[in-house]
Amino acid sequence: MKYVLVTAIGVVVAAVSMLFLPDPNRLGASFSGSAALADRVRAAAGSEGYRSLSVAVIEGSRTETALLGDPGGRPVYETGSVAKVLTGMLLADLVADGTVRPDDRVGSLVPSLSTADVGDVTLAELASHRSGLPGLGGVSPVRSLWASLSGGNPYGQDAPAILDAARTAKLGDGRGEVHYSNFGMALLGQVLAAHVGRPYVSLVTERILRPLGLSSTLLETSPSGLAQGYRAGGRAVDAWSGVGYAPAGVGTRSTADDLATLVAAMLSGRAPGADAARPRFDAGGGRRIGYGWFTDRQVTWHNGGTGGFRSYVGFDADAQRGVVVLGNTDRDVDAIGQRLLGLDVPNERPRNPAALAVTIVLLAYLAVTLPLLAGGAAAGSRAAGSRAAGSGGGGSGGGGSRAAGSRAGGGGGGGSRVRGGGGRGVGGGRWWPEVDRLRVVVGVGSAAAVAVLVHRVGDWLTLPPVFWAVALGGAAAGAALLALRARTLPLLTTGRPAWRWTTAAFSIAADALLVAAVLTL
Repeated sequence: MKYVLVTAIGVVVAAVSMLFLPDPNRLGASFSGSAALADRVRAAAGSEGYRSLSVAVIEGSRTETALLGDPGGRPVYETGSVAKVLTGMLLADLVADGTVRPDDRVGSLVPSLSTADVGDVTLAELASHRSGLPGLGGVSPVRSLWASLSGGNPYGQDAPAILDAARTAKLGDGRGEVHYSNFGMALLGQVLAAHVGRPYVSLVTERILRPLGLSSTLLETSPSGLAQGYRAGGRAVDAWSGVGYAPAGVGTRSTADDLATLVAAMLSGRAPGADAARPRFDAGGGRRIGYGWFTDRQVTWHNGGTGGFRSYVGFDADAQRGVVVLGNTDRDVDAIGQRLLGLDVPNERPRNPAALAVTIVLLAYLAVTLPLLAGGAAAGSRAAGSRAAGSGGGGSGGGGSRAAGSRAGGGGGGGSRVRGGGGRGVGGGRWWPEVDRLRVVVGVGSAAAVAVLVHRVGDWLTLPPVFWAVALGGAAAGAALLALRARTLPLLTTGRPAWRWTTAAFSIAADALLVAAVLTL
């Protein structure tokens, strides 16, 4: 009867938890703009992992747009690295009017960097990721890791911070080869700004954005009410910001309409700094790069990504066709843009092996830890009962061959052994520690924390969310069985009591802090 009750509790908890399953993003049925384009986008994208997509297709002088799903605000999306093309175009525009030359060295334009390793790097090397600089500079690894886990902003640097980081930056062995560097592009923008004597945002607005009429493209401020970014699994994340890295795309936002205007101007050749798109250097794999813009076969493009957004901008100059795709989750949109340009791209389900592996491990822990603890308690109870029966029999036998007083003494000895066996706790052995009530409390707390953690950060785009409910049901069944056995368990068994109580307190506090942190994500 006991096991029927425990099973029923597990089933009920699993069933109720189905009401609270993780909710990965799905592209909703709503849309605005061109119905025909919306249908093409759905065919190219599917629905899993996307919350909204803002798309523009440019055919010669004609532009078609569609907004699918819910952006969570005005459809002004973080562009990420797509904004690097603006920095490349700024360089090309300044070269065109003689303000700088592509082979000008950083140290000649910013005297404070003349003695640094980076002082010998040219503007063209920065614009084409051939400087030898690392991918990031002036970014705290701890902050970056925490932002990755929590969905926060890993940046925040201002312009002086970029120049300060450049003073101590070391060039790698790959100088002259294309090695993608956010730091290099950020430094390019800040060097150009320092040389001209204008902030980067002001300079690129004056030279690129305003002449093209890109009034919805934001490089520094992010007003409230704009599109909200999400992980593909459904969790909302913070916006990225940091004017120091703005030339690399941090904190930049735009619309499909604005970027379509940019693409149309690139196709017609009238964009300021349009020469930035001309392929100049080999980037490997049949790809070439200009100043910011990459070219694969006939398509010139750049993509971008932040904590909760993805973007793709590309055009085929020969076919006079271009595309813009903006999404507000961290699922890539490159393949959508490429298909809309007529390229044959395999339709693959998004995969994140590391996230999937972590999710499976956490689910396994949640599902089996408490049932195993309960099993250890049950096995220990049976072993303790056997020891008690054997001890009691020995005492009676000993008493049978002696005088009454001796029998009483023998019986007392047997009783003492029974009490000692009960105090040792139950379970234990080679593979599992002895089970006591303190260990049960710690185990239940850890299982609860893992349940919250895997719900919020699990890879539910790849793994069906129902597995969370199943694992929670298993944990509930184990907890119920432990609760039924609690009266037979000692409070504390092996180990030094002070150490056991201290570690238990730390474990419970850590679980509580983890739950509090996860619930704020």
